[in-house]
Amino acid sequence: MLNTKIVIAGLLYFIAATLPAQDVSAPIHGLTRQWTERLSVISGQQLDLSSLPLSRAEIADFALRCQNSPQFFDHRDQAGINYLLRDNNDYLPADSLRHRTYKSHWFRHFYPHKAHLFELNKKDFVLRADPILQVLGGQEAGTGYFFTNQRGAEVRARIGEKIHFYTSVVETQERFPTYINYWISTYSAIPGNGLYKGYTSSVSALSGFDFNNSSGYIAAPITKQVGFQFGHGRHFIGQGYRSMFLSDFSNNYLYLKLRSKFWKFTYENYFANFAESLARSNPFPNGTRRFAAFHHLNFAATKNWNIGIFEAVSYKRSGSMELQYFNPVILYRSVEHGFKSSDNILIGADSDIRIGRRVKLYGQFLLDEFLFASLYRPEQKGWWGNKIATQLGATYYNAFGVPHLDVRVEWNSATPYTYSHLDSLSNWTHFGQPLAHPLGANFREILSIATWQIHPKWMVEMRYFNFLRGDDIGGQNWGGDPNLTYNTRPNEYGNFIGQGDRSHVQILGGAVNWQLAHNIFLDARVMWRRQNNNFDGRDLNNVIFGGGIRVNQWYRDNHF
Repeated sequence: MLNTKIVIAGLLYFIAATLPAQDVSAPIHGLTRQWTERLSVISGQQLDLSSLPLSRAEIADFALRCQNSPQFFDHRDQAGINYLLRDNNDYLPADSLRHRTYKSHWFRHFYPHKAHLFELNKKDFVLRADPILQVLGGQEAGTGYFFTNQRGAEVRARIGEKIHFYTSVVETQERFPTYINYWISTYSAIPGNGLYKGYTSSVSALSGFDFNNSSGYIAAPITKQVGFQFGHGRHFIGQGYRSMFLSDFSNNYLYLKLRSKFWKFTYENYFANFAESLARSNPFPNGTRRFAAFHHLNFAATKNWNIGIFEAVSYKRSGSMELQYFNPVILYRSVEHGFKSSDNILIGADSDIRIGRRVKLYGQFLLDEFLFASLYRPEQKGWWGNKIATQLGATYYNAFGVPHLDVRVEWNSATPYTYSHLDSLSNWTHFGQPLAHPLGANFREILSIATWQIHPKWMVEMRYFNFLRGDDIGGQNWGGDPNLTYNTRPNEYGNFIGQGDRSHVQILGGAVNWQLAHNIFLDARVMWRRQNNNFDGRDLNNVIFGGGIRVNQWYRDNHF
């Protein structure tokens, strides 16, 4: 097999010469997702939300279409449309508000509009630069304080009509509540991040963790149908709050993404390089590396109904990627059988349907391994290899006749050993963290989220999570941690969700957000989390409250 760098360089050269790139992407979470999801349902305008992040050009086009349908919106929805237009003003028509500036010559590029600290609009070069800031603090009752201190910057630009790029870097010092500290000590990972070190302030008694995170990518458009993106970041596939396929819970990773749009289809191919858990003393024995290839095909069967297919392979190789997985239109299982490998294959299907202008139903079904005979043979009931993950959810907009009260209810479950593999280097994880649901496997969960936009600048939110998970105990692998090889399982049959140390967790939280200016938020939050385990000494009862300010940054909930 060829050296990985040569393969990637060759692919980029070929793609740049023959394919287009997608443009810069919007954030996965935050107001962008909230408004695009809501407006797409109540307006009936089409927007492919099956995978995130969304293209900024598509968001701008969607917002303009919504703006031309004012009969469906009140003043709060109009504020949401205006937010999307301002946030993506570098992809509006050339005669739009992005070229209107009223400041003097020396300061005309700094906040010429509400959205961006620095804007530059030239014929062959468009640039946006913004600060990133998050300063939060609070108290955990009976335990102590926690805080977040984040600073950074992001820059996105377009050179001519062919080259797009984005880069961001964020430096963080943070002290976490008790239950997150348990997670860090168990998985040697900070949720959503990679390397870290201890932190003690030189001017106060503050202590915690110190880490940074960066992302960046390039893109080069050539046609309207197909595009590519190459860089370092993360993605989310699905319509739910959680994803059973791929979420953004883990750290950023190196990827090459191809995106094709034709007729009623949207087809995305990803080729990625993942990292092993930091808890391993020798994470890459004999020069091996972790790679993955996955694709998702979405078909707009009708104006209101989408059907998707997902497939992924995670594998280890000695210093280079498997070229046979670069075929963008083949089933990975057939490739795997072709050269008798034992790579980790996942397949799944998803769907969503809009009912009127008030309700959207969605779901995912993922199959890791499966034995049909175990369904009807009593002696094979609970076979460990029936590794299945499911999701069912619904969102209800203007719920119960209350304007701008939006409610989501979602059910998620994964049987023991889902996402794990016979070789721990091929598991569906990255930096020791699940690539899909943050609970890993061996769980079932129901969650409910209600958001009420009481004013264009004010939002109230309530969240409730209730989940059952089987934790490992006594040094045995009961199927909840996908970092572990399934060869360490205690039982061949009789496995069930919740086996091991049965952990029942309830989370109730609330928040009030005030958007002081574009993407500048003042937050106040409170959360109650209760955890009961079968075995003594592992129960937790946490009451957490705090608040702070965010600038161009979304609040990471860490509801697990």
